Amino acid sequence: MMATTHGIVGTIIMQSVPNPFVAGALIIASHYLLDIIPHWDFGTDLTKRSKKTTGVLAITDTAIAFLIPILIFSNTLSLPLIFLAVSLANIPDWIMVPYFPLLASKEKTKRIRESRFEKLYESFLEWQNTYFHRTTTLIHGISTQIGIILFFFFLLR
Repeated sequence: MMATTHGIVGTIIMQSVPNPFVAGALIIASHYLLDIIPHWDFGTDLTKRSKKTTGVLAITDTAIAFLIPILIFSNTLSLPLIFLAVSLANIPDWIMVPYFPLLASKEKTKRIRESRFEKLYESFLEWQNTYFHRTTTLIHGISTQIGIILFFFFLLR
């Protein structure tokens, strides 16, 4: 799922659930549930473009993930709650960010580090990708995400 989709859905949840602690837990859970739905994101076909290009695209997506909820929800939610919602919605993906430039080989999949932390980190990433991450083509994946945003918008507003 793109950061923008996670951010918008997270903000919708934050707006709909009065207790920020409960909302936060639901937002983090929503990340994993949304990733089960086949989608497209900037990690799809990662090996077909440079790390720099992928980084620029991911940073742009993250900026938009904050901008759209601010534009839509700033009349009903405070900026700190919007930032919290978008951050919580994206934290599982942000945990993965250091792996590719720092720990992965050029093939993106071969392990090259052997410390206990790195093994635990890679095990977590494998678990996340095995059980929660489903990708599809660009057109199908983007249309799915638009449908998800509309579903949550109308369900919880």
